[in-house]
Amino acid sequence: AAAYPDRARRLALIDPLGFWRDSDPVVNWMLMNPGDLPAQIFRDPSCEAAQRMFGTADDPTARVRVMWAMGVTGKFIWPIPDKGLKKRIHRVKAPALLIWGRDDRLVPAVYAEEFTKRIAGARVQMIHDAGHAPQLEQPETVARLVQEFLLA
Repeated sequence: AAAYPDRARRLALIDPLGFWRDSDPVVNWMLMNPGDLPAQIFRDPSCEAAQRMFGTADDPTARVRVMWAMGVTGKFIWPIPDKGLKKRIHRVKAPALLIWGRDDRLVPAVYAEEFTKRIAGARVQMIHDAGHAPQLEQPETVARLVQEFLLA
């Protein structure tokens, strides 16, 4: 949406990363023990979605899948301050919906403010009983919100 504003009619973002505040740092999941990740990502690390994503401690396939996912997201996103979103976000002209898990322990909700200050007309919808992955913890609610927003 920042690179090609004419191609984006609407923008729905779920707990996005992209800004940095020294006073409210994003958790560096790349340095975490993979076994600690479910508690950072999910409000309830024992929920079904967390079990599907992370498997059990004795599941080697799940451990490899998690390590691969961490590497991919880390390569794409980290370090956040060097990715240049601050320089480009002013180009976003599309209406934006930010969906945020109220109990996100990975990316503090204060970052929702950063997006709403920088994208004209952006609005935030907090999702109760959800952490950093509200689309997995409250899928029906998130799907409804996104659908309503995109069809408006």
